[in-house]
Amino acid sequence: MQQPFKHQQNLIGTFAQHKVAANLLMLMMLLSGVWALSKLNTQFLPNFALDFIIVTVVWTGSTAEDMEISITRPIARSKHATSL
Repeated sequence: MQQPFKHQQNLIGTFAQHKVAANLLMLMMLLSGVWALSKLNTQFLPNFALDFIIVTVVWTGSTAEDMEISITRPIARSKHATSL
C-alpha cells in the first residue's frame, strides 16, 4: 500500500497545505503595495508653485534698442527690486 504524501513542515509546506492562507498573504502584499504606491507619490512629487510673469509690449515703429532701453531694462530692474 502507498503512503499518502506528507508535506514538509516549513513555510512552503504550510502554504501548500493551506491554500487560503497563501492567497490571503498574496492579497495582503498586493494591498500593501497599492497603499505604499499612493504614499510614494506624495514623497517624490511635492506640490510647488512657480512664480512667473509674462509681459507683452507692442511699440510700433521702434527699434530693438529703443525697446530694450525704454521698456525691457526698466521692467527687469523693477522685477529684480520686487524679488529681493
